[in-house]
Amino acid sequence: MDNLKSWAVCAVVSSAVAAVVELLVPEGGGEKPVKFITSVFVLLAFVSPFADFEALSVEYTRGVDEFVEEYELQKQVEEQAKQSLESQIESMLSAYTESLGAVCRGVDADVVINYDKEIYLEDVTVYISGGDEEIKHKLTEYSIETFGILPTVKERE
Repeated sequence: MDNLKSWAVCAVVSSAVAAVVELLVPEGGGEKPVKFITSVFVLLAFVSPFADFEALSVEYTRGVDEFVEEYELQKQVEEQAKQSLESQIESMLSAYTESLGAVCRGVDADVVINYDKEIYLEDVTVYISGGDEEIKHKLTEYSIETFGILPTVKERE
């Protein structure tokens, strides 16, 4: 009962203060903004028992913090998965190149994770030395069969 009584007093006092403020404002351009502000003030006084604004603010902030933490963690996991997959592709192509009798001077694999969380291999470049056209052809076939992508094979000393 005390809560209802204090709410009624708050509503009456805020209405009275708003009325006095509106009476004190001279006619002209400043009248409309003042009426808007006093109306919002009175509305908040009437709604205040039904809304715990501080609790809402704290809950909202906590939710945003949790979302940001989840997003950052997800980005870290995606980056680790991308690096791991690139490393595996690079080592497989390097080992296959060596098994063909050519020297692998490096492999660049570009793995992409798009907004739909689809992972795909966008580009592969294999740097070899001591390889003839047959080795390049076999390396290209291996990449297409294994990874589904046509690699760029370059000679490097």
